[in-house]
Amino acid sequence: FIHIVPKLSPGIIFDKSITPNPYRIGLLKKYKSKNHIITSIDEESGLLDESFDDFAKFRYSHETLELASKVFCWGSHDYNTLIDKYSRFKNKFSLTGSPRADLWRPEFDKYYKKNKKEFDYILIPSNFGTIMGHNQFWSLVDKYKKTKVTDRGFNELILFGRFTFQLQLISHFVELTKYINKKFPQFKIVIRPHPIDAVEAWQALVGENENVIITSEGNISKWIRNAKLIIHNGCTTGIESAASKIPTVVFKPINSDFERKNPNKFGMQAETLEQIDLIINNLISGQIYNSFI
Repeated sequence: FIHIVPKLSPGIIFDKSITPNPYRIGLLKKYKSKNHIITSIDEESGLLDESFDDFAKFRYSHETLELASKVFCWGSHDYNTLIDKYSRFKNKFSLTGSPRADLWRPEFDKYYKKNKKEFDYILIPSNFGTIMGHNQFWSLVDKYKKTKVTDRGFNELILFGRFTFQLQLISHFVELTKYINKKFPQFKIVIRPHPIDAVEAWQALVGENENVIITSEGNISKWIRNAKLIIHNGCTTGIESAASKIPTVVFKPINSDFERKNPNKFGMQAETLEQIDLIINNLISGQIYNSFI
């Protein structure tokens, strides 16, 4: 995109983030030099953690805010932290809400139902990017150092902690997938890889099975709205599914300080396969659960 900017007449750039890494800063400066007005709403909500502090350091800086004219906020969670941490730019922040979250509202159900699949499925969204991503773990640590993430207070030990937690957790999710597939063959299982996940990584762990679909096809909201059940841990998808009134389960087979606690507040809590079994049987018998919201 940086090659297209010189050819554009001055206008408004609506960017997905103003993360202060060297590439992004160079891009923002290029916009500015061509008299573009820079605006942004972060595509990530920052809702995975109870505190927005780390996200505010990771995704914003005084330098990028100096270049931007307006930053739109998802809600009070990010807005209050940003105006406090970057008070000099207080007037640049607007509490507007996110169009991504707007699409979770019930009035959009009809749109998603038009894309309904011809089979019943349980959706398992992936939030295991630290170990399932295209970047190997050591290269991810190296990338964070080179892009100066560690200079903004993101200790590399956090990556080691997340890696350890996710490695343990994913073993339980693989076991969960095999268990549901064997016990409830009337449901297909749709595994939705995170955008940074390598699809082949999931295929290698789960194995070939015609009842298990691993796909990045289409918008995640389509899969959420038409699912019979969502099973997740620490995923924004869990917040969306709860907001959309889709039965949602938080599978918590292990405890960790690196758990993303905010999204794990939304939905029925299950720590064992036996509890998952009970929830699915109740779903089949017509005892539909409404997710917490």
